[in-house]
Amino acid sequence: MRHDGPTLQRVAVWPVVVSQWQHACCGEPFAVGDEVSWKLALLDADRTAGLRDELAVIGGHVVGVDDTGQGDPATVVAIDAGVLVGWDGDRPVGDRVDVRGVLAQEHHGGVPDDLPATRGVVRRIRVVSWSYDARGEPLDIPAEQRDVARSPSTWDRIEDGMLVDLELRP
Repeated sequence: MRHDGPTLQRVAVWPVVVSQWQHACCGEPFAVGDEVSWKLALLDADRTAGLRDELAVIGGHVVGVDDTGQGDPATVVAIDAGVLVGWDGDRPVGDRVDVRGVLAQEHHGGVPDDLPATRGVVRRIRVVSWSYDARGEPLDIPAEQRDVARSPSTWDRIEDGMLVDLELRP
């Protein structure tokens, strides 16, 4: 298996995707410099169109399989930096996984209900807009990004979410 990009365990600040609809529904406002506590999911590269430059190889070990709040199975991975994340991959407990992807904040069932939240300090916030084809599928071209000092309280119709640089607080 080929891995491109940095290895997450060497990165002190992690890019985390925060989707517009999840933040608008249940997210708390935050600003650069704020400490946040979020449940995190691991998104494979094939689910991150437009963010190729943000991808990292995220490695760890499967420590459990549990159901999400919606009854779907979710694999729990202890990534090498000591954080637990939910992942929709299917591997047995104890297996080593190395996934090229990005982390995402999750409010709505993509991770087990009892997954502990990860604390971190927000170092950068970028509002992200993806490009779509005629069928509404995201194109794999670089997403438009613009820096902001705080999370939006209202959203432009073309804004899909945020990319937040999160420094871990173990």
